[in-house]
Amino acid sequence: MKQPVHLWILFGLCLLLILPAMVWLTAKAIELDRDLKEDRHQTELARREAELQEKITSALYRMDWKLGPHIAREAARPFYLYESFYDLPSPVGSAATAATPAGFRMLPSPLLYQNSEFVQLHFQITPAGVFSSPQRPNGEEACRQALFCCGVTDQSIELRDAQLDQVRRFCSYDQLLKKIQSSTLFDWETTDELGQNVYVQPQIENYLARQGEQILENEVLAPAADAERLESKSSLQRLRVADRGDKEFIKRQESYNTNTIEWADNNRGLGNQLLVPQLQENRQVVEGVMRPIWIGDELILTRRTRIDSRHVLQCCWLDWEKIQNALRHEVNDILPDVRFEPVVDDRKLIPGRALVTLPAQVVVDVPKMLATLSLTAEQPAGRSISGMQVALWLAWIALALSTLAIGLLLYGVIRLSERRAAFVSAVTHELRTPLTTFRMYSEMLADKMVPVEKQSAYAHTLRIQADRLSHLVENVLQFARLERTAGNERLEHIRISDLIARFGDRLAERAAQAGMTIEYAIDEDVANQLVRVEQPVIEQIIFNLVDNACKYANKPEKPVIVIGITDTGKTTRFTVRDFGPGIEATYRKRLFQPFCKSDLEAANSAPGVGLGLALCQRMARSLGGTLTYHATHPGACFQLDLPMRFR
Repeated sequence: MKQPVHLWILFGLCLLLILPAMVWLTAKAIELDRDLKEDRHQTELARREAELQEKITSALYRMDWKLGPHIAREAARPFYLYESFYDLPSPVGSAATAATPAGFRMLPSPLLYQNSEFVQLHFQITPAGVFSSPQRPNGEEACRQALFCCGVTDQSIELRDAQLDQVRRFCSYDQLLKKIQSSTLFDWETTDELGQNVYVQPQIENYLARQGEQILENEVLAPAADAERLESKSSLQRLRVADRGDKEFIKRQESYNTNTIEWADNNRGLGNQLLVPQLQENRQVVEGVMRPIWIGDELILTRRTRIDSRHVLQCCWLDWEKIQNALRHEVNDILPDVRFEPVVDDRKLIPGRALVTLPAQVVVDVPKMLATLSLTAEQPAGRSISGMQVALWLAWIALALSTLAIGLLLYGVIRLSERRAAFVSAVTHELRTPLTTFRMYSEMLADKMVPVEKQSAYAHTLRIQADRLSHLVENVLQFARLERTAGNERLEHIRISDLIARFGDRLAERAAQAGMTIEYAIDEDVANQLVRVEQPVIEQIIFNLVDNACKYANKPEKPVIVIGITDTGKTTRFTVRDFGPGIEATYRKRLFQPFCKSDLEAANSAPGVGLGLALCQRMARSLGGTLTYHATHPGACFQLDLPMRFR
């Protein structure tokens, strides 16, 4: 083929066009796959966070419903229940006692003999700092009456005294009043309606007021939404989850307010199965709003109450530890290991985590909870093998294999073209010589131009040229046959001595034509061994090797061709050695290539087309053996090894 370099240049240019495009597509696909994987990961994380928020909201509903009746009951207790005994009008005609004004009798407060589940102590404080509790009667007469008819014991009185001492240490009237005034949302002095509000969380009220003024929406939510939307889709989803938590918080607050009114109505006075005392016409009572206040680690419900001109703070000391344990037990199935933290500042209020009954919010181990909510085994971005990556690997492997296949095909086509050109050139020269001899000698014999005594020599020359053509055609046909089939079709068992005897005469005749003789170096034990071979193939291999020795070992120092047969233990080894000049190192690398002669080499070397050794090697492989060349001094040696399985 002329100028094969042009084909390789074209092939390289095609690769230069395809490879950058594939690299660009791969980079874009990897980037897209990474973005999709990150988006899936973030979306899954946002889904888990939304599910966690739903669980938290459900748990908050449960906890609020658990605490709601207790808090509403405490907030709805009338002011007079904070006294151990309060006045009730006596029936008409009853005699007055020294302890009660005329027409009145004393009744015990239910706080004296009833214990609330989550309350440690009910107490009230006067501006002078005097602490008293309805659970601790004042005076000997009140104590005797409590011990006699209310089930109060000396031990309970001692306990209440200790609790009052503890309360005196961590709070005071001024401290509580300051807390109430800092969180007041309306003018207390104008509240002249009894029980206008029964319970208020200042943190929640401030939050709702700010939301009503759209401060959150205009100053926080909208800018945050825009910023998060620009950042990522998952961040926007998280923002929506937080907004959903805010809305659920408002719904819980509204539901709690509605139910609080019902609870208050059912528990104010009549709900305790008590008669409401008759107030004097000139007596004025104003109850403030009950508010939860944190004093250090203690949680207190307190309200400011005015009875005529006397001011007092009525308080309820809650058992925060017991409340936490009850709430944990209530939601243990959906929020295990939940913790609580006080909310003392409305700016730190997280609506989606806050209770509406108390100024506290839940604290959960978010990573641990998110791990338990995972529905799909999602690996961190960049570690898992996606379908896109597999497709890219397959595409690159397919590109590499197709490039290799096209390259090998192009190389094979070029090599085939070169071999065909070399074959045509060599065969043309090889055929020209005997055909020319045939034509010239046949014309001379036909025209009777050759003397009678020389006609025999001419006929002998014609026969040699005919054998030369026959050998050439036989080699070409055998090579073509081996290209199509693997051989081994006519195997037979035969002794080595009989095998040599079959084609020994032919070898001797070919050697005699070159002025050489054949010698055999065969052990007696080896000569009697049986081998399983294809006899024509072995004959052709040995004959081609002898023919090469005759052609190339021209005028050797020792005109002998030695054929040796030995047993190596693993193979049966045939060797053909001559004592000629040998083969130059530059030609050894293409010694077994078919049609390796150019027309110039064919013209300046021994007859042949460069097919004999290639054919011998192919036939040796078809028998499962090997044919190798070994340089000797002097001469050349070819070694044929056949495996023992041929025996």
